[in-house]
Amino acid sequence: MPQLTNLGYQMLSIDGTTHASHLDLAILAAPHFDLSTDQAHAIADELVDIVYRGWSTYARTAGVGAGLRKRLASCFQRQGELVGAMKSPG
Repeated sequence: MPQLTNLGYQMLSIDGTTHASHLDLAILAAPHFDLSTDQAHAIADELVDIVYRGWSTYARTAGVGAGLRKRLASCFQRQGELVGAMKSPG
């Protein structure tokens, strides 16, 4: 869900100590969800592909206009930077 405010935090804590939104925190918390670090990296990489690299295709298919897609592109870029999705896959 794009956050047009791009605050970099969320109400639901990933690790119980911070409300920061970052994929590295999710990967560090993987053992709490019975996942290995490798599994967590694979899931994060897949989600980055779907969300950050694929959102525009889905938006265009759903008929989202060019103006809103441009605004969303800026939002997804900033959010991706905040959560560490724009770095190379783990």
